[in-house]
Amino acid sequence: MRKIFPLTLFLTLALSGVYFYQTSIASICDTPIHYRLGTFDNRFSISELEAVTLIKQATSIWEKSTNRDLFIYDENANLPINFIFDDRQERVVEEETLRFKLDSKEQSSTQIATQYKNLNIKYQELHTSYDKRVTNYNVRLKEFNNTVEKYNNEGGVPKEVLAELEVEKSALKAEADALSTLSKNLAKIVSNLNDLGEQGNRIISQYNDGVKAYNKNFGKTEEFTQGDYQGDKINIYKFSDQTELVKVLLHEFGHSLGIDHVEGSSSIMYYLMENQSDTLALSVEDLRAFNATCGDKEGIIPRLKILLNHFLNK
Repeated sequence: MRKIFPLTLFLTLALSGVYFYQTSIASICDTPIHYRLGTFDNRFSISELEAVTLIKQATSIWEKSTNRDLFIYDENANLPINFIFDDRQERVVEEETLRFKLDSKEQSSTQIATQYKNLNIKYQELHTSYDKRVTNYNVRLKEFNNTVEKYNNEGGVPKEVLAELEVEKSALKAEADALSTLSKNLAKIVSNLNDLGEQGNRIISQYNDGVKAYNKNFGKTEEFTQGDYQGDKINIYKFSDQTELVKVLLHEFGHSLGIDHVEGSSSIMYYLMENQSDTLALSVEDLRAFNATCGDKEGIIPRLKILLNHFLNK
């Protein structure tokens, strides 16, 4: 009989636990949580109307993913969503400013590299043409000088040849002048290429210094500090854009449902804001944690299984 009594007591406790479990579920998940926009600091990059829209987007994702009515926006609700601008958001602004500067430097570097490449192609084409013309000019000039020397050795240039030589002499002078101008143009292009090279190298150096500063100040992944759920309120402290804000809201609304942190870096309820997708969807781990906390809408049997598993795994 002594062996039966503890078992009977265990079942009684288990059933009592089921009752308590059901009661907890009903109070947390079966009754929608009423919320409202609370304190809002206008230094954030969004308006109050945008904040409310994004808050509703976050609650909608939870509801559509779980097929449950979990949240209700209510101006008189006791759960405010506060937007608190402090040093955390100031760091976000600093990070965005530095990242903007880095992006600008990178864009400038790319533009200069493109200009350098195009100008260098032009230089190579002109230089090739110049070399050919110089070679051709030197051949013509040598032939002209040899012809003049030949006639001079023979006593003078015949009148019928003199006109041809004068034409060739004028043509050679014009070509020499053209080659001189082309040589100066090539020199200018070389000077421009050197200036672009120096400018590009200077920007690259500044960019690399900026990357070092960025990685030093903002490169470390920190534990989730973008917001928190304090039982009677949700505080939002920082976000870099609207997509990240929805992620933070999703995370904190998850805590308001009683869901703790889960595994999987892509999960909304992961303890770090790290690899969550911008598609804003709950992961398998998120949904498993929700069902473990709130049940899966199929009644007492699944909940009893969860409770029994809890006891068996102790």
